[in-house]
Amino acid sequence: MYVKTPTLIREQCYEIYNSGREATVDFIMSLLPLIASIPQMQEKIVELSNKVEKLEVRNRELESQKKIDSHNSSKPPSSDGFKRIIKNNRVKSGKPSGGQKGHPGTTLTMVDKADHTIRHTVTHCVSCKADLQRIAVKKVKRRQLFDIPEIRVEVTEHQTEEKECPRCGVTTSAPFPGSAVKAAPCGPNIKALATLLSLYQLISSNRLCEVLEDIFGCKVSEGTLYLWSLGLHESLAETEEIIKEQIKASPVAHVDETGVYCKSHRDWVHVTSTERLTYYAIHQNRGKRAINNIGLLNGFTGYIVHDCLSQYFSYPFNQVVCNAHILRE
Repeated sequence: MYVKTPTLIREQCYEIYNSGREATVDFIMSLLPLIASIPQMQEKIVELSNKVEKLEVRNRELESQKKIDSHNSSKPPSSDGFKRIIKNNRVKSGKPSGGQKGHPGTTLTMVDKADHTIRHTVTHCVSCKADLQRIAVKKVKRRQLFDIPEIRVEVTEHQTEEKECPRCGVTTSAPFPGSAVKAAPCGPNIKALATLLSLYQLISSNRLCEVLEDIFGCKVSEGTLYLWSLGLHESLAETEEIIKEQIKASPVAHVDETGVYCKSHRDWVHVTSTERLTYYAIHQNRGKRAINNIGLLNGFTGYIVHDCLSQYFSYPFNQVVCNAHILRE
């Protein structure tokens, strides 16, 4: 325990000494507990000094971690958050924001022949209430409403015949089509729409199940959606190989890696793209191990555009650093 004692100036010491022998002894005796506690106080000071030193080291470590971002480490730009201010290198045009004068726009235009036509007739004069039903029409004005018709699921029933051969007695059945694999499956159009909304529009599986039920009255489970996406993946195996071969033969390809979290574990989505083709692959590793396992860049002889990830410089293909990263960093 740290005890704060008043500072005795020289005059106060003389005053105690002049007050007599007993008073001086009493004062010295009162100081003995404080003197006895000095070793404990020294130990406490050493202990607190060690704690302060450790805290200062930890504080320096945290401060250094705080300063680490994609500019001075291998962390992706997506992890920078809002702490880095990226300078906008665009030159202001001086034009007002929004659509410019002469811009064609995207307004709907009327069609020559509508799917449905509703004639709104004039029966009486708005002024004198005279009957106008037999009066010739002077002019017809047109406006067209663009809308989606009521959506409902169409049910197509497939019936297969069975016949018994009068000669040998064997029963022969006509086969069901491949889309009718069970008693009441969903058709290819629903599967295509569901996989589009799930894999391209990125609607979560539980919300997509609600959409299919609310709009089409079609109840499916999240497991069914997964099987549909898996079936799409398997059907595109040949297309995937064609994309990979065409990217390998391209003169220029762009590469990047983006962190993605699943069940609190971070994997990496590796993207390789050209002007018209894009290939995605996911791997637990960001660097050379993933690049080699994916195999897309093995034997590539063109130019690779990347963001200065050090692993790319160990490959023999031509190196190009992304201009956007140079301007930003």
